[in-house]
Amino acid sequence: MSGAVYLNGRYVDAAEARVSVFDSAFLYGLAVFETLALEEDGGPLGLEEHLARLWEGCRRIRIAPRLKHADVGAIFRELARRGGPGRYRGRITISRGADASLGLASEPTEVVALLPMPPWPSQYRVKTIETERGPLRVYPVIKSANRIEGILATEEAQAEGYDDALFVDAHGHVLEGPTWNVFIARAGWIETPPLSLGVLPGTVRGVLLAHLGEWGYGGGEAAFGREELLAADEAFLSSSTRGVLPIVAVDDRPVGSGRPGPIAADLGRRYWTVVRKSK
Repeated sequence: MSGAVYLNGRYVDAAEARVSVFDSAFLYGLAVFETLALEEDGGPLGLEEHLARLWEGCRRIRIAPRLKHADVGAIFRELARRGGPGRYRGRITISRGADASLGLASEPTEVVALLPMPPWPSQYRVKTIETERGPLRVYPVIKSANRIEGILATEEAQAEGYDDALFVDAHGHVLEGPTWNVFIARAGWIETPPLSLGVLPGTVRGVLLAHLGEWGYGGGEAAFGREELLAADEAFLSSSTRGVLPIVAVDDRPVGSGRPGPIAADLGRRYWTVVRKSK
């Protein structure tokens, strides 16, 4: 990576940025993070929603962040200026810092960085993977830096030729993807799995649910299984860096017609319009 990162209050060359081997994120995965889409000038999209979740995650794992809410947008823009032209996504990571039980000074480690934007597929074919997590997920509102389950699931799915994984629980409920929420549309009615099943309260998910009525759709939270998903008119994912993208097949079976549908396209356009207006 070229350019700079913002590490503990200072801009540092990315190649020179260092975090302690005794940091709680490295030792225990004890950290929270947010990833968000950026405009060309580095301006973050959906920043308020992401920061609200970040601060709540910090509170729940007992981190007192030093990073100031009002400074984050300017930090991303400065990183984009230093990084030069390119398509980036932004990431904020905050850990507890060095493990105090080892007798080390313990201040939060805070990193704001730009990451290359991956070439996302325009439509998704996914493989279902069962997880024990479901309602047993301890802190579903925390976007923890420990992503082992999601990473391994994505790798398993991609090794078999799919674009990504889709988690289902032991009762057959569809949950979410490794880094995204899932929706289905049936006769104009839109549903997404409830938070009570242990899914992450995604920021795009929240925007869509808040605006469905205004945009002429009905819907809300509802549990559904794989067969209901396959029988839906459309299925789609929501993600802060991807927006809304269609899911056209699950386990090599087509969703609805097996082609991208108009509802996902419409919601995607409307989402980007709303999130850019809220900058």
